[in-house]
Amino acid sequence: MKQNTILIVDDEENIRKSLERLLENEGYRIFLADSGFKGLETIRREDIHLVISDHRMPGMDGIEFLNEVKKIVPETIRIMLTGYADLEIATKAINKGEVYRFITKPWNNTDLLNTIKQSIEYYNLHKELDRLNKLILSQNTELKEWNSKLE
Repeated sequence: MKQNTILIVDDEENIRKSLERLLENEGYRIFLADSGFKGLETIRREDIHLVISDHRMPGMDGIEFLNEVKKIVPETIRIMLTGYADLEIATKAINKGEVYRFITKPWNNTDLLNTIKQSIEYYNLHKELDRLNKLILSQNTELKEWNSKLE
């Protein structure tokens, strides 16, 4: 199985670096972007499995960014990380960006790591399910062909 990839998008360098340090020993490939626009460039160039995005960023906010990610690669898991949590932001993030989790700053490292691990596991399980479904379809087609030959 190939290494899982995570994209961290936040306009604050100290937040990006903190998250990178938190994840450095977890076996993930980490990509960093300081804006939604740069994050989208990375999404188009790399096979990203999980995106962690800030909400308040200049140019493109996190909800817009995650909505674009959903359009480009709908199977990528999306997490919103914000210091400005309110019900309206959470609702928009869930409805527009279809975020998997909504986490507030400052975060608890243990809880965030567990959330990330669960997110990656969820992603990997869905990829495996897709692979098995395709295998079943191809085997069913092959069985139908053999049945028609036997008749």
